[in-house]
Amino acid sequence: MSPTKTAREPELRTRLAQVCHRLYQKGLIAAGDGNVSLRLDDERVLVTPSGFHKGFISPDELIITDLTGRKLRGDHNPSS
Repeated sequence: MSPTKTAREPELRTRLAQVCHRLYQKGLIAAGDGNVSLRLDDERVLVTPSGFHKGFISPDELIITDLTGRKLRGDHNPSS
C-alpha cells in the first residue's frame, strides 16, 4: 500500500462519518438503517459497522473490508 493511500485514510474516515451524520440529520436514514461505504482503493472498502446509529458514528468505528465484504480491520462487524 502506498504512503498516499495510507495518509488519506484518516481524512476519508472523517468524511464518511460526516456523511452519515448529515444523512441522519436530513431524515434520509434512521438510526441503524442501511449502510454507507466508500472505496479506499482497488482492494479495500471503508464501511459502517452493523447495528450502529449512523447519526452518531465516529471515524474510528468504521470497518475496512475487502471487495467481498470480509473484514480486514476494525473492532465490529461490517454491515451486510
